[in-house]
Amino acid sequence: MEMDIDDASQLKGEEEKEKGKPIVVLLVGAPASGKSTFCESVMQASSRPWVRICQDTINNGKAGTKPQCLKSATISLKEGKSVFIDRCNLNKEQRVDFVKLGGPQVEVHAVVLDLPAKLCISRIAKRTGHEGNLQGGKAAAVVNRMLQTKELPKLSEGFSRIMFCQGETDVQTALNTYTALGPSDTLPHGCFGQKDPNAKTQLGIMKFLKRPHETNSQDSTCSQFTDGKGPCSKAQETVSSLSGTASQKIKVSEDPAVNSISQNDNDVPTLAFPSISTADFRFDLEKASNIIVEKVEQFMDKLGNTRLVLVDLTQRSKILSLVRAKAAQKNMDSKRFFTFVGDITQLHSKGGLHCDVIANAANWRLKPGGGGVNAAIFDAGGPALESATKNLAKSLLPGNALVVPLPSTSPLYSREKVTHVIHVLGPNMNPHRPNCLDNDYIKGCKILEDAYSSLFEGFLSIAKTKVKFPNRSSQGTQSELSVPDNKTEGILRNHFSHSEQETENCKNYESDRSKKCTKSENAVVVVGCKEQDLVSPLSGAASDETKAGENPAAGSISQHDDVPTLAFPSISTAGFQFDLEKASTIIVDKVEEFMDKLGNARLVLVDLSNRSEILSLVRAKAAQKNIDSKRFFTYVGDITRLYSEGGLRCNVIANATNWRLKAGGGGVNSAIFDAGGPDLEAMTKNQASSLLPGEAVVVPLPSTSPLYTREGVTHVIHVLGPNMNPERPNCLDGDYIKGCKILQDAYSSLFEKFLSIANTQVKIPKISGKSIPSEPSLPEEKIKGTLTKSWSPWVQALYKIAMQPEKYKNEVLEASDDVVVLNDMYPKAKKHLLVLARFEGLDCLADARKEHIQTLKTLHAVGLKWAEKFLHEDASLVFRLGYHSVPSMRQLHLHVISQDFESKHLKNKKHWNSFNTDFFRDSLDVIEEVNDMGKAILEDEKLLSLELRCHRCRSVHPNMPRLKSHISNCQAPFPAALNGRLVLVQSNSASDP
Repeated sequence: MEMDIDDASQLKGEEEKEKGKPIVVLLVGAPASGKSTFCESVMQASSRPWVRICQDTINNGKAGTKPQCLKSATISLKEGKSVFIDRCNLNKEQRVDFVKLGGPQVEVHAVVLDLPAKLCISRIAKRTGHEGNLQGGKAAAVVNRMLQTKELPKLSEGFSRIMFCQGETDVQTALNTYTALGPSDTLPHGCFGQKDPNAKTQLGIMKFLKRPHETNSQDSTCSQFTDGKGPCSKAQETVSSLSGTASQKIKVSEDPAVNSISQNDNDVPTLAFPSISTADFRFDLEKASNIIVEKVEQFMDKLGNTRLVLVDLTQRSKILSLVRAKAAQKNMDSKRFFTFVGDITQLHSKGGLHCDVIANAANWRLKPGGGGVNAAIFDAGGPALESATKNLAKSLLPGNALVVPLPSTSPLYSREKVTHVIHVLGPNMNPHRPNCLDNDYIKGCKILEDAYSSLFEGFLSIAKTKVKFPNRSSQGTQSELSVPDNKTEGILRNHFSHSEQETENCKNYESDRSKKCTKSENAVVVVGCKEQDLVSPLSGAASDETKAGENPAAGSISQHDDVPTLAFPSISTAGFQFDLEKASTIIVDKVEEFMDKLGNARLVLVDLSNRSEILSLVRAKAAQKNIDSKRFFTYVGDITRLYSEGGLRCNVIANATNWRLKAGGGGVNSAIFDAGGPDLEAMTKNQASSLLPGEAVVVPLPSTSPLYTREGVTHVIHVLGPNMNPERPNCLDGDYIKGCKILQDAYSSLFEKFLSIANTQVKIPKISGKSIPSEPSLPEEKIKGTLTKSWSPWVQALYKIAMQPEKYKNEVLEASDDVVVLNDMYPKAKKHLLVLARFEGLDCLADARKEHIQTLKTLHAVGLKWAEKFLHEDASLVFRLGYHSVPSMRQLHLHVISQDFESKHLKNKKHWNSFNTDFFRDSLDVIEEVNDMGKAILEDEKLLSLELRCHRCRSVHPNMPRLKSHISNCQAPFPAALNGRLVLVQSNSASDP
């Protein structure tokens, strides 16, 4: 079972859910599997109010009935308490009534204690005084009958979350999960830890009551966890040759050939490592195997007499097979790199493989738990490993590794002779885990390459500094490492992650803000009055500078306040000490890349000093590229006072922030948080709790913020770049290949976020004098639509077709004075049409007012006509007609979409939820709302990040392939809320407006 509980809900807020819902947790398991113990353990330690409902005691301490349990559960839920249903619940029929307790305000989970039958019979034979009097030898037959009819729960039954526990480690993980769940906390949805959904049910207990000579040896084979952990017998462990046939395997118990384990290799430094990110993070196995082999080959010359061993628990491991085949093709030295089947925490004691260093596929918080390799290694390392890890770092960034020397008191040291654990974090491709890359394998492969580089570099640094390895005797370790633990703490400092110290501290910034300078021959300096701020054109000489108070050249300030403008500082070149030459090249390259997308929007690079080297470098390079100086220029001034002291209107400013998104630390970050006031800090906290290098987060400013009222700033975009300062945490130690990639990503994220604002913002606040006299035309917490024409070119395709359909005869299906009909270019179902309004100024649903009622009715009537036309061709289809609350394309358009959702273009959560949450506004509801209230109700884009639910039965699914597979077979009726809103043969049509 592999799942990172610590990761859940911590980075990026990828799945923001309603807080504080009560939970019904059904315990599923045979008698003596530990259900009651589980409940009591959680209730004793948890801060969330729990109630245990047990049928054995529901009737005043005596056995009761199922209806009594249901009634008690209902009462407890109404009181806001969460409920454990402590029954066996071994089949769907037993569970169905309890699942019905769930709803919009109540989640239903299952914890499946699928422990070995042998363990259950052992417990039940020993226990006395059981509540239900199920104890002793006679109980075995009862348990056997139960297990033979066992039916494991599925998400399709109505559960939002299921955890499968096949061993004590998994049970402890589940305990930790629910114990740590506070009153307002939530857990990610999905199915976690199931070995094989199609596997046969576990052997009944009576199988284990046979005499020894009657028992098949295979029956007692120890269980294996599919995620890479769990005990495994020595006979099952194998070493796989790389130089011969990829599938060749040699038993450890035999005398292996030269390409397998050498029994005289005790002094050979050896790293055992799992495949990173291919389990719960779902990284593509083909790509991962390529990266592993390429990185091993890259480090082969540096290895010397050291060895690398790729480990997985199962002989059927696909990643091992792929790596063996590819390594064999490259004729890699199989004495120094090979694969091994076994438990990475017991390689020496159970497999005879001596590995003094093991790698851990860690979570970002470097905490135990969560299942998988991480849970197994922390469990095996004991408190000593946890303490040593905590002393070195508190978190880890993807692509990085952390070397942790093991104290001799750790069981991994004394039993397995492991001297170091290297925690490493790879990329996440699982949309149900935080910080998912959404199938961006360009970025993902780069992060995975960095992860393996960091891992191997960390191992080599240990191998080079270690004088003597622990004596590997069966009695334990006889001698300590010759290198003290504290000496190894300095190893791989560049791979250490966040500390409590704030980032981007630039002490000179605050002092520079208050300095007053005099006019020099070539420039006017100082922030203080409008005449002294400088705008520098890019199309002329790099040294030319113009006063903002004058009528500047084409490259300087435009006095049109309605032009969306982003002011941004140079990222990472102050406190993070990024090379200015490289930084200036990246800035200009990224500006040039985004120039075609800008439309009439502007980018302004700002620095406080007219002597700024970064401004000079950027001006010179932009001039060489002839970049349009009306849309990109540099400016000397205080980024928090660009309008009030310089007259430059910037509705969006960027902040070179710290990873914790907190105020303080000096520099630009401190200045912007100070100027934004408590409102900026509160809104930032609502958006995210931390930020990764190379990423950006948009924070809408409330109208009460001083930056809004004084400067007219509507949004702040926090962005985090790479650190090259060795005195600051997470320094890249001069690795400019990685640093440049991160800085490029940072500017891309920044400019993309700005364009998303520019393309959707209704109105930039008007500033009169020093204040804004009126509120913005939008709710401050979210931009819903647009009334201006600041759309970038790529989103105007529908507008152009609506205004001039005669130019698009090949695409248009129907055109009239009021509407244009065409197929969606990227249909999300078998039939997916767009009905466009031919009404100038009606860009999206936010623009619709009472005067547009007839247009809305016309759109609906035309959409209904086409839906009925398709129904005559295929009577099995069902249609919905509606609008997206926040469209991606300009010009109001009605979607006419069939509910089969069979399409190769339906790829991700955003696609699905845009049509299957309240984000999709039904056409009839819109007409009614606009008619009654003068406008339509628009839903938040946060709905797009909700869990994937079937649009019929509302069951939850972990990913798009699973969801698509389910909906292709689901025959459940549509939700009652859609009554009268579906167009189908049975009801003939949705009602006319």
